[in-house]
Amino acid sequence: TLARYELAHGGDPSASVSSARQALQRAFAIKPDYGFARFNLGLSFQIEAEAAFLRGDDPRSPSSKAVAEIEHGLRIRPGTSEAMLDAVRALGFDGVQGYFIGRPQAI
Repeated sequence: TLARYELAHGGDPSASVSSARQALQRAFAIKPDYGFARFNLGLSFQIEAEAAFLRGDDPRSPSSKAVAEIEHGLRIRPGTSEAMLDAVRALGFDGVQGYFIGRPQAI
């Protein structure tokens, strides 16, 4: 995508991400449960998270939104399956947390 290219080459992908989200919102108005559009919305949040990280900002909020939208787009029950892990691996995340990985432990 253009936003991914901008990010990879040191540009600011904000305008491209915003434009993509507007197009996706139009798609949702026509077909609210359009999985492909939900997945792409998740990817837009992933790009936003990467940009935040590169700026030194906290990427957690857009990262969480990315995972939620991708789960929705792939029709995965939130945080409860191997498919969820495969999805976040495919997005390039190198760390996850949650009950599926392991229960909380005292430190």
